[in-house]
Amino acid sequence: MNASDSALLRLTSVAVGLRPYEDVSLTPDEWERLFTQASLHNVGALVCVALERSQSDIPLTIKLKFAALKQQTATRYAERRRLMVSLLSLWNSAGIETMLLKGFDTCRHYPDPTLRSFGDIDTYNLGRRKEADRLVADHFGVTISTSTHHHSKYTLSGILVENHYDFISRYGNRGNGRMDDLLKNEVGKDRTAYTLDGQHCLLPPPDFAALFLRHMAAHFAADRITVRHLVDWTLFCRDEEHNVDWSKIRTVADNFGFLPFAQALEEICRRHLGLTPHLGGCDAELANRVLNEILVGEFSVPEPPSSKPFRRLNFKWRRLVAGRWKHRLCYSAPWGIDLIYSLWAKILKPHTILH
Repeated sequence: MNASDSALLRLTSVAVGLRPYEDVSLTPDEWERLFTQASLHNVGALVCVALERSQSDIPLTIKLKFAALKQQTATRYAERRRLMVSLLSLWNSAGIETMLLKGFDTCRHYPDPTLRSFGDIDTYNLGRRKEADRLVADHFGVTISTSTHHHSKYTLSGILVENHYDFISRYGNRGNGRMDDLLKNEVGKDRTAYTLDGQHCLLPPPDFAALFLRHMAAHFAADRITVRHLVDWTLFCRDEEHNVDWSKIRTVADNFGFLPFAQALEEICRRHLGLTPHLGGCDAELANRVLNEILVGEFSVPEPPSSKPFRRLNFKWRRLVAGRWKHRLCYSAPWGIDLIYSLWAKILKPHTILH
C-alpha cells in the first residue's frame, strides 16, 4: 500500500472518530493521488474534515478541492433529504409505511450524517410498493421503470429513487431467492420507528442490517466496493454491536458462502479502522488481496461505453473471468453454476447485458 492510500484510510478513520489525529506528510503528487482516491471512494468530505485539523503543508489547490467536495456532499445530502421527506409525506398521507434502506439508514451512524456520500435513495414499502409507485406517478407526473429485477425506479429532481420489492435480486446466483426470503423474514421481526423532519418512517432491525452485508459482497464479487463501505460497516458495528445476534449472522454467512468475504472485510477494518471483529479470523494474505482489490483493483482495464457493444461485452466477460477468486469468497455455488444463473437473469432483462 502506497503513502497516499495509507493516508486515505488513516484520515478517513480520524474524521469519523475511530482514531486520534496524526499529521501525514505527502509529496505534491501524493496529495493529488489522495484527492483522486478520496473522490473515487466516496470519502472526500470525510478526509476534508480530518485535513481541517492538519498542520501539514498541504498544497492550496488540494485544500480548495477538498473544501469544494465537502460542500458538494453536504448539498447533495440536503437535496436527498428534502426529496425523501416529500416522498414520506405523500406515502404517509395514504397510510403506506416506508422503511429507509442503505444511505439514509447508514448515514445516521456517522458523526455528521451530511458528509456520508450517497447517490440513490432506497426505500421499501412493506409489500405496498405498487400502490406507492402509483401515488408517485400521479403526484409528480413521472414514469416508473420496472426494468430492474428487485426494485422499481424513477428520477425526481435529478435524483434516482429505487423502491424495493425484493432486497436483493432473486436471480443471477443460486441461493439468492432463499437469501431474499430470509431478509424479508428478518425485516418482519422487529422494526424501529423513526422520524425524518417530522415524517414517520421505519428503520431496519439490526440483524437485517448485518445480513444485508450480502449486498456488499455481491458488489465486490461483480466489480468493486469502496472505502466508504468499510467505514459503513465499522460504524454500524460500533453502534449496534450489542444488538446483533452475531452467532446467527456468522451461520447465515457461512451457509450462503459469503463468510470468507465478511471475515476479510472485518480484518481490514480491524487493522485500519479499529473494528472489533465479530465473525472470526481471516488469513492475512487474503485480507491484503481484498484490500488491494478495493483500493486498486486487479482488473484495471477501462470500461468501454455501451455505444461500443462488442468491446463492452468482451470487457464484461474478461472481468467476470478475472473475478472468479472473488466469487469464491462471496457465494456457495461453483462459479460455473452461477454463470448459468447469471445468463438466465440477463435473458429475463436483456437490457442488463450491456448495463
